[in-house]
Amino acid sequence: MILRTYQYRIYPDRVATERIAQYFGMACFVHNTALVLRNRYYQQFGKGISKRAVQDQFVALKRTCEFAWLNQIYSQSILSALEHVHNAYQNFFNGKAKFPRFKSRKSDWQSYQMPQHVKVDFDKGQIQLPKVGWVKVKMHHSI
Repeated sequence: MILRTYQYRIYPDRVATERIAQYFGMACFVHNTALVLRNRYYQQFGKGISKRAVQDQFVALKRTCEFAWLNQIYSQSILSALEHVHNAYQNFFNGKAKFPRFKSRKSDWQSYQMPQHVKVDFDKGQIQLPKVGWVKVKMHHSI
């Protein structure tokens, strides 16, 4: 089985650009907060915390007034960021990678994932991202 990956350039309008920037910040926040939670848990108890326990911590964070903005973010993107942190720890403990590092908001390389509910309109050359809306995309390869 051959897996292929294609990257497409998007051309968001001003509102979509602001929303995507929020998602970049969210991915950075979730990554760094999950690292802090995992590090503190390991220091206190001497063992790792489960992926489900970290997810439960974020559900509790979303319910506080201070982090109510997390409710505006697509939940699958949060879960995807938590999955990346979990995989980074697994790779570290299996000897496949270095210890996970914190992300910087000032980095030139920012990303997030929307693993579900993305719609593509090939005729119009647009993609619909959850909670962002329709965005123009340059489709140079068919999916």
